[in-house]
Amino acid sequence: MRKIKLFASFAALLLLMASCGGGNKTGTETTENADNNETTKVDDSKFFTSEKGKFKINFPGTPKETSQDVETAVGTIQMVSYMHEASLSEAYMVAYSDYPASAVKDSNTDEMLENAMGGFVGQLGITIEKQEKITMGDAKGISFKGTGNGVFTVMKDYLVDNRLYQIGILRSDRYPTDEEVNNFINSFKLVK
Repeated sequence: MRKIKLFASFAALLLLMASCGGGNKTGTETTENADNNETTKVDDSKFFTSEKGKFKINFPGTPKETSQDVETAVGTIQMVSYMHEASLSEAYMVAYSDYPASAVKDSNTDEMLENAMGGFVGQLGITIEKQEKITMGDAKGISFKGTGNGVFTVMKDYLVDNRLYQIGILRSDRYPTDEEVNNFINSFKLVK
């Protein structure tokens, strides 16, 4: 489907630019999630691993890696994304970008995460139905679910030191099932 193809081509740029600036968010409900240790029953020996990205995750197929430099308010930042389009109506993505340590130190983590989410949903015309503050170890994150313009998405963003990770599923026909979210998004792990 065209919306999924469109997402694949410019999602990384939107996510990176949104994390540095203000964003729109609508229809949000915020709750605190003290621990984000959902258990997965996936054999992690089959996970896709990015050594330079310092993560592993259970992609449902082989992702395509792309990288681009993006000008932001804090300077040029490289965004690396991994995308697997399982079908014309379904895409899986992990992206990360490293911010200058001084920019993160001088910023509010919750605001950075809110801006990343707000810019993403604002650019795609998505209305957030549910949002939660989450954690992964000591790292703060945000989880959200939303729909609009024929797109259904579930995403999790984490700020780990000065690296922003963004993990999501985008569909054109329905929300991802709990099993799909568990097998992909909740399988995300940091590696050394």
